[in-house]
Amino acid sequence: MSSIGGSMFPRFLMPEAMQKAGLLTINAWAIDGFTKIFWRDEPLSHLWPQVLVLVGIAIVLFAIVAGWRAAGNTPKVMRCGTSLRLCFRQALLRGRLTTHRSSK
Repeated sequence: MSSIGGSMFPRFLMPEAMQKAGLLTINAWAIDGFTKIFWRDEPLSHLWPQVLVLVGIAIVLFAIVAGWRAAGNTPKVMRCGTSLRLCFRQALLRGRLTTHRSSK
């Protein structure tokens, strides 16, 4: 996806169909914004299309995760506390996780 979005080489060098397909990626919109500011010296007010698309994508993804979490589907890491280390330790203590050590 990143190559279609323009991360590996510029989208303007791609065929027209690939340029349009690249707009389906997040990084294409971010790179377009960076290009406007750093290469074309455009003012920040010209970034509104890129910002709107990126904020819209963020809202959609947050809504998907919120719906997923509301349905009771929480990741296993989040079920046992706030830190991954605490979760790992609890899993070790409960016997749900085993460590494999080679004997010498």
